[in-house]
Amino acid sequence: MSEKLDRRRVLLADDYPGMHPALTRLLAPWCDVVGSIDDAARLLDAIARLRPDVSVLDLSMPGVDGLQACRQIKSVKPDVNVIVCTAADEPWLAAKVVEAGASAFVLKCRIGDDLVRAIQTTRSVTPAADA
Repeated sequence: MSEKLDRRRVLLADDYPGMHPALTRLLAPWCDVVGSIDDAARLLDAIARLRPDVSVLDLSMPGVDGLQACRQIKSVKPDVNVIVCTAADEPWLAAKVVEAGASAFVLKCRIGDDLVRAIQTTRSVTPAADA
């Protein structure tokens, strides 16, 4: 029973359509994928409608990139955890992602090993919990 209560609601944002079904299959045993979008410009609307606990973002999307999208999400919905995924294995990039407010940075080459763990270990922090 507690397993059902611990399931995270996840929104996927990636401009490569093939990622959506693959990530949904990967996450299905542990999370509820509540939606997927391929355009970061629609991200805030999707978050307002679908109320995910976690948003998994591709770093490189047309228009609004993953860093900008992360900042936008955190400014309007700070309780949504953001996980940024990318193929670029650059240490400085991981620092930029965390600086933008992301809870985690996952390399696409390790997504099968690292994404579920990143989702499960991110938790919203309320101001009272910081004290």
